[in-house]
Amino acid sequence: MFENYHRSLINVVFVLCLALFLPATSAKDIRLLNTLLDTVLNAHVKDGYVDYPGLKKNSRFQKYLTLLESFDPSTLETKDHQAAFWINTYNSLALKMVINGTTPVNAVGRMKFYRTTEHKVGKRKYDLNSIKSILQEFEDPRVLFAIVDASYAAPVLKNEIYRPMTINQELDAAAFAFVNDNRKNRFLPNLRIAKLSKIFERNESMFGQSEADVLNWISEYHENEDVADDLMDGRFKVDYLDYEYSINGRPL
Repeated sequence: MFENYHRSLINVVFVLCLALFLPATSAKDIRLLNTLLDTVLNAHVKDGYVDYPGLKKNSRFQKYLTLLESFDPSTLETKDHQAAFWINTYNSLALKMVINGTTPVNAVGRMKFYRTTEHKVGKRKYDLNSIKSILQEFEDPRVLFAIVDASYAAPVLKNEIYRPMTINQELDAAAFAFVNDNRKNRFLPNLRIAKLSKIFERNESMFGQSEADVLNWISEYHENEDVADDLMDGRFKVDYLDYEYSINGRPL
């Protein structure tokens, strides 16, 4: 508890210090964006459950979104910095969509949520699908379990940002948590059936060329060694679960 409080206090002081020296309408330092978003997530996300009414009232989130519009992603020099930035950006813009009244609950909402609503980041505008495409260019399937589209069936949203210095460990943790979350994936050893999230089906090409490749990838993250061995050997039949689009938090 003390460590979380200490970290939050440091973050707040850092934000205030940077805010004194940076114009309110521009963001040149990624640390300011990261610190703002980190404090927001810490305040309004618990075990993946989002307090959307509280988030909507948070002035720091609004400041973050304003500064995001002027941040230039091309200034990020390493792939780890770029990956962390775009993951955090995707997740924050999904939150923005919900508090602005657009959710993926129905077909019309999904079209707006993923495709037709654009968000300014630096000199360009992006919808959520285009940001996901940027992340897919890293050719690392683990990013799929770090981005959260505000739906119940999505990976669990962390209450902190993804950080470039620890991005590899964080992506491993995200993949492990998602594979072993029986709300998202269910493995029935006696029946040799793997009921998998639609995320695997929709992004099969990122895992290989077949369902066998998907199962082999999952085997690296399954917590049960016997199940992992059977998955690796292709002994499970795949059955994809319906994707539950209900919102992952307290509604507005």
